Amino acid sequence: MKRYLLLASAAALSSTPSFAQDVRDDSDDEAIIVTALGIEQPQSDANVAIGVLTEDQIERQGTATVIDQIARLPGVSISRNGPVGGFAGVRIRGAEAEQTRVLIDGIAVNDPSSPGGGFDFGTLLSTNIQQLEVLRGANSTTWGNQALGGVVSIQTLAPDDHGLNVQALAEYGSHDSKRASIGVADQRGPVAFAFGGGYYDTDGISAAANGTEADGMRQYLAHGRMDISFAAPVTVELRGFYAHNRVDLDGYDFTVNGIADLPAYSTSQQANGYGGLKISLLNDEFVSRIGYSIADYNRDNFDNEQTRDASFKARGQTETIAYKGDWTVASGHRLLFGLERETNRLKTADAWSSLTASNHDDSAYAQWLFQPDDRVNLVTGVRYDHHSDFGGHTNFSASGSYKISPALRIKTSFSEGYKAPTLFQLDDSAGGYGNPELAPETARAFDGGIEARLLDGTLILGATAFTRTSKNQIAFGDCTMVADKPQVCLDGNRQWGTYFNLTKTRANGIELEATAQPIPNLVVTANYSLLNAKDISANSVTNGNRLARRPEHSLNSAISYEHPSGWMIAADMRIVSDSFDDAYNGVRLDGYQLFGLRANVPVGQYLSLFGRVENLTDVRYQTAFGYNSMGRTASVGVRARY
Repeated sequence: MKRYLLLASAAALSSTPSFAQDVRDDSDDEAIIVTALGIEQPQSDANVAIGVLTEDQIERQGTATVIDQIARLPGVSISRNGPVGGFAGVRIRGAEAEQTRVLIDGIAVNDPSSPGGGFDFGTLLSTNIQQLEVLRGANSTTWGNQALGGVVSIQTLAPDDHGLNVQALAEYGSHDSKRASIGVADQRGPVAFAFGGGYYDTDGISAAANGTEADGMRQYLAHGRMDISFAAPVTVELRGFYAHNRVDLDGYDFTVNGIADLPAYSTSQQANGYGGLKISLLNDEFVSRIGYSIADYNRDNFDNEQTRDASFKARGQTETIAYKGDWTVASGHRLLFGLERETNRLKTADAWSSLTASNHDDSAYAQWLFQPDDRVNLVTGVRYDHHSDFGGHTNFSASGSYKISPALRIKTSFSEGYKAPTLFQLDDSAGGYGNPELAPETARAFDGGIEARLLDGTLILGATAFTRTSKNQIAFGDCTMVADKPQVCLDGNRQWGTYFNLTKTRANGIELEATAQPIPNLVVTANYSLLNAKDISANSVTNGNRLARRPEHSLNSAISYEHPSGWMIAADMRIVSDSFDDAYNGVRLDGYQLFGLRANVPVGQYLSLFGRVENLTDVRYQTAFGYNSMGRTASVGVRARY
């Protein structure tokens, strides 16, 4: 594995795909991001580390799932229980997957019915996705509870100043995989709108690594947004997203003492919505937003096709009422502030137990932006949360950047994160897993970096060093994991395992980024991440062990050539080192190398044909022990755009 990493590093210095857009496009087309401070701003104004994939880059990569797109960004590691549809998690800079705040069109969509309150990327497809942003590092000042490790923001198709936009896609690939989508965006008088939908169906492969029965997935998807500006200072903003999934499942089988073929399957519905008012005053120097959002999840598991009643049901709902203010106080001075109430509800039931619970979190925050000139950018902020179960908590943040020259910029940031235990982790006493003694997780993170644009912008380099210390990180296991806390096993129902707080964990590392355009139309990119994530709890028998499913090394690189006539060919590579699947570091996950090819050929003015091959060398690997990963796959399709 080290040999592969050294060869790949020598072939191309590390970079992010987001830099590639900067090389190809004019500066006027710089990506506009929202994750840094919760407002729209050019990516170059962000003091924190953010990876961006634009619509053009998402189309070029071509992969059907969002998690496969995100995996190419620095600082990110992923795990997935089998093929498309199996549970998939994103870990940012060594944080837990459940410590990532996920937004779809600005709506917080973490699932309160899941044990850890995380978001399952397994069924999230790249249908009509316009931009992906990954903020690396704790950021609870801006994003509140759950943003302990980072933030993933997904933006669907939106109207712009270019008029009517119609796009459609049809694709067929390995394992009888079929994908189709359509999207329409336009502005008519005071109404700007975008609507779209998609369909996906695949036979899949066995989720169990030792299985033979294919586990497929089917999804129906719809999304929409509308901005209505009837009165001059007021705009009505509406957002909606809906997905219906059916996924075949494999899981733990006590008869074989491991992951095995099962006839089980699940159905789920995800419905997100937002409605609010945007009020612009003082020539847009004071902008207010007040709105209501909801994320609703329904999930049913069935033992087999012949069973009519679900063996397990989960219902989760998050409602948020928020006010956000954006005030340009004076030249170079900008104040962001807001109030929020987030309410979480949970209902679960199986043949042995049921659980109904709820809580809420009230918060207020303020951030001050100071930009006296185009060289200096300073931001400081504070947030106060009052949780119905845990009382008050305050988070601080500060960041700054300085342009030493037009080609060289340095930046640094400090941020804090906060995450309350989930309803399931606290209250599942009937099921035997809950622990009402849990404390909230907290984190402090520092990073610093440098960016350089050389050779008239045809070579872009970046390097970031980071460290994060987390306290009271929640883990799951039996009482032998915590030497001085036998109370977690006093209840006989918990003898098989419960949730508990580790005293402390730490993650630090380096992220290197580079993009080169040696000749017109040829772009070479790569990124390398070094991560050291460990349990450093003095009271834990796993003290000094590496945290599970965090590879120490990962490298992504790609080369693409676009001919002036429009056809494009590209190759990419992803190399990931070994990791462990468990806290005891007893189950090793071998590293792997993945290679892919993709091409696109325009046909006339509005159509293009595309194709891709993933895992070209048919590598067999696991990102979660006992679960399969896709071997070599191929697909072809047609894309229409007007």
